[in-house]
Amino acid sequence: MPRILASILTPFFSCRFGISRAALRISGMVLMLVMTHQAAHGFVMTTPGNDKPCVVTDLDFDRGTDLQALDQQEDAVAALLKQEKFKELDCLADAARSGKTKFPGGMWILHNLYAGLDQPTRQHATEVDWRNHLARLERWVTANPNSITARVALAQSYAGYGWEARGAETSDTVSDSGWKLFRARHAKAKAILDEAAKLRNKCPEWYVAMQQVALAQEWKPEQAAELFQQAVAFEPGYYYYYRMRANYLLPKWYGQEGDTE
Repeated sequence: MPRILASILTPFFSCRFGISRAALRISGMVLMLVMTHQAAHGFVMTTPGNDKPCVVTDLDFDRGTDLQALDQQEDAVAALLKQEKFKELDCLADAARSGKTKFPGGMWILHNLYAGLDQPTRQHATEVDWRNHLARLERWVTANPNSITARVALAQSYAGYGWEARGAETSDTVSDSGWKLFRARHAKAKAILDEAAKLRNKCPEWYVAMQQVALAQEWKPEQAAELFQQAVAFEPGYYYYYRMRANYLLPKWYGQEGDTE
């Protein structure tokens, strides 16, 4: 437990979203998904009302004590995407979403699932890596047009792709072409989220993704505040909304000194 809590409190910052990425680095949907048990050669997840559980992967770790398990889980989700096992990914997300399952310490497993889907690799990704990654997500959307998970993951990936074009330095160092790609890719992300909003199934992570867009697109304070209120009304316990809101209100973005406090 102490190692898990340490992983929560360790500050991982990302230029891409300008916020802590601690939770995003922890993609632990492989365990604790509504009804989870360890089979002889992997983990089996069951969604309420579904008699056909999905077998996910071969992993052997203790989620409560093995800190390396966090990276293993993220890698497992990324591997499922690379293998284009879309049904398994939808099964995992649906179970995590319906069960509102969490890690020790309170992290939502659903939120961590997206950490394995929003970028091609944890290392520096090439242009080819990004294009292949986005193409896989597009194929997922085509294979299951009603998957809210696929569309949110695609939108978040386009947002990340936008920050990749912008770079990690201050705004005065960004080239004209970098700004153009940054804006175009976030516009694409917003369009995907707008389409996803029409689906019958809803996802709390949708609001996180739209908050990322709001930050990148410099939404007016009243627009960003309205989005935040809608997010909290949808799922008040999804604490990532508050983190995103606090970040938006920092002086380096669109707030004044003291707004976050």
